Amino acid sequence: MKAKIIIASPLQLINAIEAKEYLNVKSIDISFFSDGNITNERQVKSLIQELKIKATLSTIEIPKNPNFLERILFLKNLKKNKLNIDNYEYIIVGHFRSIYQAAFANLYNAKYVFVDDGTRSLDDISFLNRFGYNTKAYKLKTLLYAFFSVKPYLVCKEYTFFSYYAKKIEVKNHIQILENTFSYMRSLNRKKSSKIEKKIAFVGQSLVDSKLVTLDFYLSLLNNIDRYYKNKYPKGITVEYYAHRNESDKVLELVAKMPNWVIVKNKLPLELHFLFSSQFPEEVGLFFSSVAETLSVILGNELKLKSFFIPTDKLLYRKSEINNLFETNRESEDIELISNYNY
Repeated sequence: MKAKIIIASPLQLINAIEAKEYLNVKSIDISFFSDGNITNERQVKSLIQELKIKATLSTIEIPKNPNFLERILFLKNLKKNKLNIDNYEYIIVGHFRSIYQAAFANLYNAKYVFVDDGTRSLDDISFLNRFGYNTKAYKLKTLLYAFFSVKPYLVCKEYTFFSYYAKKIEVKNHIQILENTFSYMRSLNRKKSSKIEKKIAFVGQSLVDSKLVTLDFYLSLLNNIDRYYKNKYPKGITVEYYAHRNESDKVLELVAKMPNWVIVKNKLPLELHFLFSSQFPEEVGLFFSSVAETLSVILGNELKLKSFFIPTDKLLYRKSEINNLFETNRESEDIELISNYNY
């Protein structure tokens, strides 16, 4: 059984590999849509090497800031990247609503399986639960793209998702969700030294670069978290700040100026970084990243996970969605939600 994997990030690849194992696929090839982010590409290649994945990897370079006609030309030319293989049982897609991945997937005739792209899959499934592509706006866009012989939307009678959130969201009859329990990653769990390293791991997020919060507010959050750690560890402790692959140098340079905070650019996605590390940190801090949930599933209570709450009135958008994510962390047995740290 053979599958084509279409992804644009290391997290999508982790979930696609889990889907491959779940579906008992024996042979794969991988198409990686690259936006030029060096860290992103390095982690994808490191992941393939570390997991000893036997697959052909082809990279498709996405144009930067294309206008409409440039985007159309890129989508039309995607067929040049299509391998002369049509015996795929599955097309495993990393992000359901990426027009690039969708247009490429539409070149193949096979069963589509959509995996999590962090918490965005919750929004994708909610989108399909409501109206999906049946609105007037999408129908007009579809006609416009069809004029140029391009199909950038995956319109199906039935949708199959392979998701960690299978038991956490209700779906309508045209949506099927297979549960991702990260059984493959958990099977790789390596024995750790009983010694815990005297350091904190903090998971960075591109909240400033995505304009979700202001730079000043983000830095104030980190400074308050720094005080929280100083009170908890009065003898002092190093905080390793794991930079998100989309964080700008400007943000990271300011974080690096905080005493005892060290910027780390990990080679592997954090899920595998901690899985393959010889020792664990004292604890892992973060805000609402999906890595909290994936780490809690893969490593269980081996890692101390703390989620630092951000008041929704400080968020510039996605307020309801992110508040729901914090509530999920609050209810988790493996994640401690920290609400009072003077934000």
